[in-house]
Amino acid sequence: MRGMKNNRDPYRVEVGERLRMTAAELGFPTATLLAEHIGLERPAVDAWYNGKALVPVQAMLPICERYYLTLDWIYRGNASGLPMDRGIRLLAAMASADVPAALRLPGAGDEPPHSAALARAATEPVKKPVRRRLKATETHGLC
Repeated sequence: MRGMKNNRDPYRVEVGERLRMTAAELGFPTATLLAEHIGLERPAVDAWYNGKALVPVQAMLPICERYYLTLDWIYRGNASGLPMDRGIRLLAAMASADVPAALRLPGAGDEPPHSAALARAATEPVKKPVRRRLKATETHGLC
C-alpha cells in the first residue's frame, strides 16, 4: 500500500459524517445496523462513513423516502426540506462538539450558545394546537 494516495475527499468525508449522524438519529448507531437495514455489506457503509467512497443515490432513495429525509440534506447539508423536529435534532447534532470543526454550521464555535436550546427543543414533545368549534355568534374576524 506504499505510495497510495489518500482518497478521502473532504466532500465525501462531510457526506459520510452527515450520513453517520443521520443514521444514528434514525436508530442505526452502527455501520453494521445500517448495512443490515439497507441490505448491503458493512464494509460499504464503513467506506461511506470514512469518506473513502461517496454514498450512491440509489442506496439513499429508499431511506429518504421511508424516513422523510431529502437527498439535499444527505449530499448538501440543506435541512430546509426535512420535517421540523428532525431538522432541529440533526442541526443540533451538527453543532455539537462531537462533529469536527470543518463540518459544523458556519460561524459555530466550540460550543454555540444556542446548542443547548436546540437540543432542549429537539427533545420536548410537540404540543398539538387546541381546536374548538366556533359558535354561530363567534366570528373572530372571519366575516
